[in-house]
This record gives sequence, structure tokens and C-alpha cells, in this order.
Amino acid sequence: MEVLKRLNDKSLFILSLLMTIVGSYFSYGFLHPDEQYYAIDFAAFKAGLIPEITTWEYSTKLRPWLLPAIFTPFLKLFKLMDFSPFTMAWMLRLISGIFSWWALVRLNKKLKDHFPGSISYNIFVFFTHFSFFCFFMQLRTSSENWSTAFLVFAFSLLLRKAPYLNDFIFGGLFLGLAFSIRHQTGLIALGFGLWLLIVKQIGFKNWFGFFVPSILAGVLIGIGADWWGYGELTFTPWNYIYQNLVLDKISQFGTSPFYAYFIWLFKTLTPFWAIIILIGFIRLLMQEATNWVVWSVFPFILVHFFIGHKELRFLYPVVPFLLYSGAQFFPERKLSFEPLRRYFYLGTVYLNMILFVYLFFKPAYTPLGFYKYLYDNDIREIRVFKNKQGQVPTLEMPFYKKEDLNVVIDSGLAKTGYFFTTKYAELDYFTGGNCETLYSTYPEWLFQFNYFGWLKRSSIWILTKCQ
Repeated sequence: MEVLKRLNDKSLFILSLLMTIVGSYFSYGFLHPDEQYYAIDFAAFKAGLIPEITTWEYSTKLRPWLLPAIFTPFLKLFKLMDFSPFTMAWMLRLISGIFSWWALVRLNKKLKDHFPGSISYNIFVFFTHFSFFCFFMQLRTSSENWSTAFLVFAFSLLLRKAPYLNDFIFGGLFLGLAFSIRHQTGLIALGFGLWLLIVKQIGFKNWFGFFVPSILAGVLIGIGADWWGYGELTFTPWNYIYQNLVLDKISQFGTSPFYAYFIWLFKTLTPFWAIIILIGFIRLLMQEATNWVVWSVFPFILVHFFIGHKELRFLYPVVPFLLYSGAQFFPERKLSFEPLRRYFYLGTVYLNMILFVYLFFKPAYTPLGFYKYLYDNDIREIRVFKNKQGQVPTLEMPFYKKEDLNVVIDSGLAKTGYFFTTKYAELDYFTGGNCETLYSTYPEWLFQFNYFGWLKRSSIWILTKCQ
């Protein structure tokens, strides 16, 4: 705890920025395919980097275009500079990371006065910048990350004791842009906006005259981006509701009970971080009804609890605010259970450091290295095998492929060429022949430790050359 007293937020911010810049290089890939297919690929299509988009979300016009519209000018510039698609994606991760870092710095500084001293405030800074999951999400080119950053910018303006006129204008605009990037964040904007009117009492003139029109301006910008993207006027928030909720297409991707989020917190974020976030959540339950976090977070969380299809990433927009609430569990004053709390904090820090370093160097999507090997080595034809169900491994990301790459279904008769497999059992085909492994998502020495046949249950991307 003494270390936290000596630290200043500026040094933590600089360290966080450096980690963001370097980490953006190693964290290639995505957390969820949506990050690639509906952010980068949409922008790549407009930049002339891929020939078409064939997803059902495109034909039903339910994906918002604002984030691809932000990415498109960068991709056009990178295209002129003859960057490879992997360098382009890295630059977009870097831009996303710095934008998110800047937003969190603004929020940290704005909420500094809400903490009784340097220890609890520095803990809040540590939570938002150095928790392994926040760091990982800040490097994503996803709608979750960008909408959260715009939300955080808006809150950092509107949480002033006496907001200026420009705060209402730009704060409202940022809330509208957050909604246009990820429509679900409108629940946060609605709750916070009502808090400004009813609790903070900013006045009807400021609320109706500047704040609400600015939100609508952000929404109109999103509608304009959708018009530009789809080539016709459409309203993607309604398209999203109709397809996913009215037609219930979202349930096709699986449903989970309301308590699934609590289970995933412990499984994915470790018990330490799960407890801290739950402490933040419980603290909200105990807060006065006038608390701004309560008004902002609860509508968002409750709606997501009742939607059948759940993913932990959906809740990321409220994580900074839950961490703010959880950090206040570590006050400056001594309490009877201070030793227990200190050991809990140290355990969180040490385990987090291990996971932070692991995620710092680990690709977000390891098979992307396979695409890069094909691209860098100018391989134009690969052979694949059908499995028992008649299926073949595919390369589904055109952004990272050269246009003339040919995938041939092999009957098992060919003995020369480049072979692509995702099944460990298919490697038997190459034993004893004049074949060598060129690329594998797992190191080959790991194959010697195939205890309990775990490799057969794993997805292993391997490229083999036979002569």
C-alpha cells in the first residue's frame, strides 16, 4: 500500500500508454469474429480491399456503419502506403487502443475528487488501465470498445460539478455516437440523461435545448453513416430489434440463464476480479437512489439479464463504472479487516500481472498467424481434406488473403504441394513421406505430450509441404 501512496497518476498513465502501443502489435486477431467481419471488413469493402460482403447481417441491414466509416479513411491511406493487411489491422488496433486510453485517462482525472486519498484513487487507475481484461478490450477494434470510449468521454464532461455549455453539447454528441456504434449503449445514455435532468437538475433549458439535440445529432451522424454504407436510407436500430428480438434470430446463437454472467465472471476474469466487480455491483445496490452510477448502469444490466443470448463482452460498457465503484472498497482509513483486504488486493495484483503478461504477448486469435504465413511466403495454392461429415477447413477472412489463393479439395492421392489441416489425426497422412511442417499454431515439441489424447480434441492449424 505504501507504493500506491508514492505513485502519481501521470506515471501510471505514461506506462499504460507505452503498454498500449507495444501491446497493439502482439494482440493481433479478435476476441469475437464480429470485430473482424462487421468493423474491419465493412471498412475494407468501402476501401476496395475486399470485393464483396456476403453476411446475412449485411443483407438485413442491421449492422451500424459508423465504426467502419471511422476506419475507412485510415484503410484508404494505408492502401496508398502499400501496407499489408496485417499492418493495416495493427494500425487500427493502435488507433483503437490510444483512443480508449485517452478516454479512460479523462475519466480517471474527472473522478479523482471522488476518492478520499491517493491510495484508493491509484487503485482505480490500476483497475481501469492494468486489469488484464480492460487492457485486452482496449486493443480491440470492436464496437464494444469504441462505444465504451465515447461513453467515457461523455461522462468525463458531464460529471463536472457545474457543466459548461460545451459539455452539454459535446457530452450529448458523444452519447449519440456511442449509441450509433453500439445501439445497446442507448440504455446507459438514457439512464444517465434522466439522472442529469431529475437528480443533478441541470435545467430544462440545458437538457432540452443543448443536451438532447446533441444526442440526436450523434444519432443522425450514425444514420448518415448507415445510408452511406448500405447505399439507401435505413434505420439500423429498428432493423437490429426486428431481426434479433422480434424474429428472435439472436437465440439461434445460443441462450443462457440470467445468472450466466455471474458464472462467466468467475471463470473468465478469475475469482479476484469477479469479486471486485461484484463488490462494485453490490455497492450500487446499497447506494442512494440518486447515485449517477446506479441510474446509468442498472437499466443496461437488467435488460441484458433478460435477453436470452448472452456474452460477457456485452457488459464491457459498464465495466469502468463498476470498477470505479469497486475501487472505493479500498478506502484510506483503517478497518478491522484491513489485513484481509490488503492480502486480497495483493493477490489480485500478482495474479493479474501473470495474466497481463500472458495476454500482452498472446495473439487474440492465433490462427491469424497462419494467414500471415501464407501471405508473407506468397503461397498461392493449398490442399485440404474432407472430414467424415464431408466438411473441409476454410479460410473465411478475405481481408487477409491474396485474391488468387486457391484452395483445392484433395482426394488423398496427391503427394506434393502445400497441405492445410486443422485436425491432429490428419497428420498421419504426412508421416514417413518427404514432408515438412512449415507452420503450426502449436509448437511441434508439444505434440510429444499428447496425454489423454487432448490433441485430437484441439483445433490445430498446420501447413505442411510435401515434395
